[in-house]
Amino acid sequence: MHNNRKSLLDVRNLKVIFKNTNALAINDISFYLKPREIFAIVGESGSGKTSIALSIANLFNRKTIEISGHILFDDTDLLTISEKEMASYRGSQIMYIFQEPNLALNPSLTIGYQILESMKSKSKSDVIDLMRDVGLMNRSTYHSYPHELSGGMQQRAMIAVALASNPKLLIADEPTTSLDVTIQKQIIDLLKTIHEKRELAILLITHNLGIVNGFADRVMVILNGKIEEISNVETIFKNPKSPYTAKLLACIPEVGNPNKLIPK
Repeated sequence: MHNNRKSLLDVRNLKVIFKNTNALAINDISFYLKPREIFAIVGESGSGKTSIALSIANLFNRKTIEISGHILFDDTDLLTISEKEMASYRGSQIMYIFQEPNLALNPSLTIGYQILESMKSKSKSDVIDLMRDVGLMNRSTYHSYPHELSGGMQQRAMIAVALASNPKLLIADEPTTSLDVTIQKQIIDLLKTIHEKRELAILLITHNLGIVNGFADRVMVILNGKIEEISNVETIFKNPKSPYTAKLLACIPEVGNPNKLIPK
């Protein structure tokens, strides 16, 4: 899969197999992500999209999962380096935003402390600035614990933790799924603003093609661990090549009325 500009991330022939069942979660998937690009992976639950994200971040238990292929990040194959080396990438250059921030944030540490721990400068004023950037305007939030925040505020805190190390790649795995429609839009708008301000690359994992439009540059639609199609977002919406993509497009809720589907 060639492109005319050096890739930040280049995934080649990725396969993921669950050892206990021999089930193939990902079957020979290749794609690239350029610096400062937003790339979305879209598919229904169980399609394999999160398996791709977990493979890139090396968050799988290798005792139960077999991964083959190549995951090149800045020309380093992440599948060949040690866990210690991978941990240094994961804590600085590649950061992961999880679907459930209440499970990812440490319940026994304050929000401010968790952001500070991820930050290279270890400056409280820098933490306050970052919290302001992600919409955590109230200074008292610095001393708050995760359970004291709403779901939307927890996700903002998770984004702040992810940004604290100034990464090159942000992996956002269904970052809006557990939130209501209004808050979903706020979080996507926040990620778009962060992308424009910091010029980092974002890999978005979602089942909802609706949030991809106006946000991502390119999109890969997958089904049963295989690629259905890859294209720029405008082409996908105007002229989907796969019947499965057309089906996902037909399921996008109308803005302001999540129960009413857009007529096709």
